[in-house]
Amino acid sequence: MNIFSSKVKYLSAIDISCMGSVIDLNDWRRNSMQGPVCAIAGCPKEPTNQCPKCATHYCYEHVQSHLHMESPENRQNQNDDINRMR
Repeated sequence: MNIFSSKVKYLSAIDISCMGSVIDLNDWRRNSMQGPVCAIAGCPKEPTNQCPKCATHYCYEHVQSHLHMESPENRQNQNDDINRMR
């Protein structure tokens, strides 16, 4: 699930209990767009890929589940983009 989808647009922070802190999702996304963190909030792994559509960075594990809401006509292009990032 993409935590930045419209379904969670009102969620602005997430409590990462195991890390003992609260993460501001807007700050996390901005950092992910610059490249130092995976776009999945709280992920400690180093990002290895950048999405050409939303410019966020993902570690290898999470890039495999990264999706954008697309019309059926554009799904193949999205799959091609994701496969190129792997």
